[in-house]
Amino acid sequence: MNGRPPGPVVHGYIRYTRGCRCDTCRKAKADYMRARRAAARRWAQSVTGGRYVADTDSHGTRYAYEELGCRCGSCTAARAAADARYYQASAGGAG
Repeated sequence: MNGRPPGPVVHGYIRYTRGCRCDTCRKAKADYMRARRAAARRWAQSVTGGRYVADTDSHGTRYAYEELGCRCGSCTAARAAADARYYQASAGGAG
């Protein structure tokens, strides 16, 4: 026995975390991340001016904007700056 329980391999999120990249596992990972981001937005501590503001020390970062769903001014500006750097780099500095 190789340490695994007998039976068929079940594909999904757990299998993705163990390295499988089949379509089923990739879809399960995408669904998990979509639900995680939605939960983070729902759990945001306050809403200011119609924008979610996460209760976190990560304000002013692209991470807080994308993963936590924070839409405060500093997180929005960090996302815009990161996007500008990406597009400038991908255009070879032309702009």
